[in-house]
Amino acid sequence: MKTRFVLVALAVVAAVVAAVLVWQPWARPASSAEGSVGLGPGWSTTVEFPEGSGFRAQVTAKTPTEEQLLAQPSAATLVGLSAYEMDGGSFPDAGASVRMILETPVAQDHVVVAAHWNESAKIWEPIPTELSEDRKTATAKVSHFSQYGFFD
Repeated sequence: MKTRFVLVALAVVAAVVAAVLVWQPWARPASSAEGSVGLGPGWSTTVEFPEGSGFRAQVTAKTPTEEQLLAQPSAATLVGLSAYEMDGGSFPDAGASVRMILETPVAQDHVVVAAHWNESAKIWEPIPTELSEDRKTATAKVSHFSQYGFFD
């Protein structure tokens, strides 16, 4: 009886561990009141909508394709790439802000620029980007969702 109990307990533990490994809650975007969060190595990204709008987004950190890497500006390095989608509803007329938060500040002689990946033209389209005073947060106002990269 004791052996059977131990075997059942081990089977339950193994099933729970396997379910967590398959489900991988840490790999999915975490939701916040302002939008979802996408995580990458050394960075995270958030979406903010106009105050009180109630809109939400899904953000997924992406690995750049070879095509995207070949199209990046020669003097730039892709810091992070995410896909942004509405979580129900349609994109607000007032737009949204995408923000990349870095673990370490951008070097004083560097800038960060956000760019939209134009899937039809296969090019990066830069958009105005502001860098915070502490040089750890880059923010860009967007008029639609798709894939956005942040370049150093």
